Amino acid sequence: MISFLQINDSVLVYILLLALLLMSAIIDIKVQKIPNWLVVIIILIGLLFNMLSLEGIGVKAELLGLGAGFLIMLPGYLLAKQGAGDVKLVAAIGSVVGLMNVLHIALYSFLIMGVISFFYIALKGDLFKWLVRYKAQIYGCLFGQFSYQQPSYLEASTRPLPMAPSIMLATAMVLLPLMGDLGFLSILMRYLPF
Repeated sequence: MISFLQINDSVLVYILLLALLLMSAIIDIKVQKIPNWLVVIIILIGLLFNMLSLEGIGVKAELLGLGAGFLIMLPGYLLAKQGAGDVKLVAAIGSVVGLMNVLHIALYSFLIMGVISFFYIALKGDLFKWLVRYKAQIYGCLFGQFSYQQPSYLEASTRPLPMAPSIMLATAMVLLPLMGDLGFLSILMRYLPF
């Protein structure tokens, strides 16, 4: 058995955070909503970890991460392109990981969401329509005649996709290397059956 006394506080908090993000991704896929209680639990974990642990980032850095996570996601909500739960979830993650990490997580979330959206549109058979529409927009921008072609409501590009899975993947991309630096992977490798 793995002795949790060998794993530092940061690794345990990151594992718990990733487990909660997996839960939020599953809920978001099923009902397209991220529950507030899940966001509150993540913020409380961040607050307790950063106040009580020597490995925490501190309360000031926690508040900076929470504020940055909120502010970086807020324009997407105001433009009605993403839900309030996504904004709150990234802000909550910022309360655990701090300013720089939440900025990386937000950037990777948008990139992953773009890739997922592209493949979703392609799988639904609307890729050609999407490319034609954006070709007209790019051509218009280059030659000073901007035109926007509204997609039909039947196209895949008009359907909302849950963002919590991309937020979870982005958080894992940022935290797994940190966990490796903290010795988690070497401890895990000792206990794997192969």
